Amino acid sequence: MKKIFATAVAAATFAVSAPAMAVTNIDLGPDGSDVQFGSFTISGTAAAQGLSQDFTFNVPSDGIVSASGTATISLATNSAIQLTSIVLNGISKAAVLSADGSAYQAAINNIVTNATNPQTLRVNYNVTGRGGIATGTVSWTSAVPEPGSWALMILGFGIVGYAMRRRPSVRFAQAI
Repeated sequence: MKKIFATAVAAATFAVSAPAMAVTNIDLGPDGSDVQFGSFTISGTAAAQGLSQDFTFNVPSDGIVSASGTATISLATNSAIQLTSIVLNGISKAAVLSADGSAYQAAINNIVTNATNPQTLRVNYNVTGRGGIATGTVSWTSAVPEPGSWALMILGFGIVGYAMRRRPSVRFAQAI
């Protein structure tokens, strides 16, 4: 009797409690340059609205982060994942259906980030019909000054050097 009661209590606890959302880590790896990439996948098998999947990733230093997601609609498999938006470190971008109607796509590009880890990515989506798979990527690039920044810095050094060279030298008269 005690076993049946304990089993019933455990089943009721699981039925009433909200399921915990798992957070998946994305491992960023180098591609031979200063850019690091990681990919993610979401899938759904049963119809549901307002779903989301959370991902985290770490960046080695300050830099620029971009993320994109695509839910491709294949006529052969009738994928029914509808990407609604992605949120990268609190910045949101709504997904749109491609012009040919084959994919839901969202991208957030060139977000300057600091190395306070972990970075967060949330993918929001709906599943209709039989379900399917959506994929995406995250990339990180080290913070390198743009050519315009370099030009302004060099111009500033040139102006300071010119001003120092043009400054008249001070002569002191000695009283005899």
